[in-house]
Amino acid sequence: MNKRSHSRSMVRSLSGGLLQFNVIFILTMENKQYVTHCPFYIGDIKADGFKTESGDYLMSQTGSAETIGEDESYARRFLRSKAFKDIWGKGFTPGTFEVLNPEQLKGQTRISGWPPVIVGLYWHSRGNKGNKRAFALTNGLIIDALEERIREAFGDTTTITERNEKLSEYVSLLEAENTDLRNNSECWQYINQELNQQLEDLSEGMTEPDHLEAENARLLRILREHGINPYSPQNYI
Repeated sequence: MNKRSHSRSMVRSLSGGLLQFNVIFILTMENKQYVTHCPFYIGDIKADGFKTESGDYLMSQTGSAETIGEDESYARRFLRSKAFKDIWGKGFTPGTFEVLNPEQLKGQTRISGWPPVIVGLYWHSRGNKGNKRAFALTNGLIIDALEERIREAFGDTTTITERNEKLSEYVSLLEAENTDLRNNSECWQYINQELNQQLEDLSEGMTEPDHLEAENARLLRILREHGINPYSPQNYI
């Protein structure tokens, strides 16, 4: 083979390799799903929102957990939980999305996307299990959505800034009330434990014959003072 033929062969080989590489690269790009990122606020709480190319809105699995002060592992466990499957009726596998503008995400270029309905179920579940922030957010958002529908019915308008200010107040109030309820619950639990302990101590003391005899005499005296004959046949059960 002369030099010219060898050169043409190398060009064909390289061209074929580049063509194959380009086809693989294009197919890989086509298989990926992309989202754009935009931060938003729930009251004064900042969160990360995403929009797919088809116009659907998402939050990330990590962001859904961090917004209510939890680690992502809680979100993963929720998807595997019986409680979620009982509500949702089927499993849910988050889609993986490449972020087109990850500048504000601390270098995060890929997310596991959750639609708002899954985020709402997760927050509601965690709120019921004692997460104060989740409890406050879910109930605050319900109040905000209800007010907005009534407002629209009357033809009134408000800005998102005004809504966020009120929502922030609701969230703060609900978190405080949830803390009070928890404190009240702990207080009653303590009282109940103390009463049970006192009853236990009393029952142990009453097992002594002298204590039993004294208590029996006291009860008989009280009955007689009220005109009741404790030994009357009709007073026997």
